[in-house]
Amino acid sequence: MKIINPLILGTALTFLALALPLTCLRAQNTTPPADVTITGVGNDNDFGWSVAPAGDVNGDGFTDLVVGDPSNSSVAQFAGRAYLFHGPLTTSIDTSKAVATISAEAFGDNLGFSVASAGDVNGDGFDDILIGARSNDTNGIQSGRVYLFYGPVSGALTATSADAIISGAAFDELGRAVAPAGDLNGDGFDDILLGTDAAGGSFQGPRGQVFLFNGPLFGQRTAASADAIITGSFANESLGASVASAGDLNGDGINDLIIGAPRFPLNGADTGRAYVFYGPIAGSKIATDADAIIFGEAINDGFGKSVASAGDVNGDGADDVVVGADQLFNAGAGKAYVFYGPLAGNIQAVDAGAILTGEAAQDGFGISVSGVGDFNGDGFDDVIVGAWDNDGGGGRSGRAYTFFGPLTGTIPAADADFIVTGAASDELGMSVAAADLNGDGVGDLIIGAPQFTDGAHGYAAIFFGSGAAESQTTLTLTPQGDPIIIPPTGGSFRFRLNVGNLASVSRTIDVAVTLTGPGTQRSIAQFSRTLAAGESFQRSFTTRIPGRLQAGTYTVTGTASVSHQVEASDTFDLEKQ
Repeated sequence: MKIINPLILGTALTFLALALPLTCLRAQNTTPPADVTITGVGNDNDFGWSVAPAGDVNGDGFTDLVVGDPSNSSVAQFAGRAYLFHGPLTTSIDTSKAVATISAEAFGDNLGFSVASAGDVNGDGFDDILIGARSNDTNGIQSGRVYLFYGPVSGALTATSADAIISGAAFDELGRAVAPAGDLNGDGFDDILLGTDAAGGSFQGPRGQVFLFNGPLFGQRTAASADAIITGSFANESLGASVASAGDLNGDGINDLIIGAPRFPLNGADTGRAYVFYGPIAGSKIATDADAIIFGEAINDGFGKSVASAGDVNGDGADDVVVGADQLFNAGAGKAYVFYGPLAGNIQAVDAGAILTGEAAQDGFGISVSGVGDFNGDGFDDVIVGAWDNDGGGGRSGRAYTFFGPLTGTIPAADADFIVTGAASDELGMSVAAADLNGDGVGDLIIGAPQFTDGAHGYAAIFFGSGAAESQTTLTLTPQGDPIIIPPTGGSFRFRLNVGNLASVSRTIDVAVTLTGPGTQRSIAQFSRTLAAGESFQRSFTTRIPGRLQAGTYTVTGTASVSHQVEASDTFDLEKQ
């Protein structure tokens, strides 16, 4: 069963379509092939609907990944689930290998509709995660909820076990958009940003609202108790359809915010807008109180459908932003606009530093946007744009386009520097993000493909950046016995670790070996070894799997790092009966 995205349809309603039971697992084939694919299985229905770097949730120095599956039926139909995966991610896996699974409260909650890192909200040194369930009814019909989990997070969890739960009012659909805000008020705790275009209602229609909560947060909260509330400036403006930290656009050392208001065509029409607010922010505000207002080009462009920080695309030392306009309601191909900071006052989209244009009418280009970091290692930050309805690999296959900075002028999507195409009905590009997931110091692409067809489960595709120097370290894990089967009562397995230094100088190599499986992650070994040029060493390990662990597939992962950057890794699997 699939949900049809009301953000795509441009309404606050949820349209559900009955479908046949899930019976098969479709292959995930992108062009070019992904370096790592994480695949939904079992009750996953649209895994990859939302993807986001989770920060370092377990404090091991590597970035983790959170992925939403809002139609997951493990609890009930359309209840939803979110999955957490610890970095480094270097081999393809499925959702059974998640370090944590967070399941919804009830039927139709759509938990996982939005996911994000929260930063470190409680100041304990571990990053935290945000998960939106826009259709939860606990506080009224379609009131919605957002769940904040403090790191470290592991195991099979229910949404109600969150460290803080924020509820909307009836019909608010809180949880449509979530984002980290950084430390806006300078108190040493990170803050969070929640947006929904369905809140702030009046008899003429909702204006949309954005809610800022300063950390730390605990227990039950309502959206109305936020430390700052920003409301749309007119009915049906759709403020809060997208929200993001904008970096520091005015150079004062405090993070700023960017908020999309694509103005879906209900009882009127508009180009759409994006609003920039300089931090710190407190109290009640109207959208037009913004420090910068960016106006879209044409009526029904949907400008502001997606917003994100772009890093420093033109290399001038100032942060930049990217704004998507999917043009769903004027039959356009879609556009994405890169605006170079600093930003202030009224700005027209046509004056953007760069305008990126979709390939074909109603491709949905601009449905998702993200900064990438320096994907190609040229010293300039890059951006990625999703086009979920592109037909390049078959009907509704979807595409994601990466454009290398610096960018100027109008650039057709077909001229993008790196293009990823899904297979038919993959909807690849519905969500895009970026982070260093393999620990090599270079930004990697994260592309969600929730897959439209019944019987498919969705996937997230990861493409490694190419800016790092060639690895000068080798690491191999050689298991004794293949396959390794652990009986229900428990047992031991053995493997050999080999690490080599290919550099021409002596180097200290940090080695970590971990075991992950159903609801389990633990360290097998962690040590450092200084190796002379060309030297290698090997060590054998015996590890016991206790009978109390759940049955399933377990993965042993070894990594070799130099100066906190992974240079080599290897894995093998074993089965616990």
